[in-house]
Amino acid sequence: MADDGGRCGSDRYRRRVHSTRIQTHSFGRGNQAGTTRDEGLAKQGGVPLSIDTCRSAVAKQAIDVGAEMINDISGLHGDPALAQVAAKRRGSIILMHIRGTPETMQKDVHYESLFSEILLFLEESIEKARVGGCRSEPNCH
Repeated sequence: MADDGGRCGSDRYRRRVHSTRIQTHSFGRGNQAGTTRDEGLAKQGGVPLSIDTCRSAVAKQAIDVGAEMINDISGLHGDPALAQVAAKRRGSIILMHIRGTPETMQKDVHYESLFSEILLFLEESIEKARVGGCRSEPNCH
């Protein structure tokens, strides 16, 4: 598994850089370090590819050029269209837990009940995935 890590902050510059990286290096055409041809990892095959994003537009673009999986740190609590992108394009989705945003998650680390709060968050994430059309059976690579 190769995961193209992105940041889910709102900075427009970071979104543009992430989009360019998807198009040229990680998934599409480009000159990826370690490749022998002028191709991204998706063109070489053999390795399942994941996109680390909480944005539906970025996920759609990555799946269009070869990603098989979406790794969403927001657990579908960010972009409501992300579950629909995964379902429509038959990609797997990894639902993670985060409190706040990448910029603020280290500022509020107190939980009344750590495991209960995380479980509740992930149960909500699973429901958002189901409502968005994602199937519940696992898709292992």
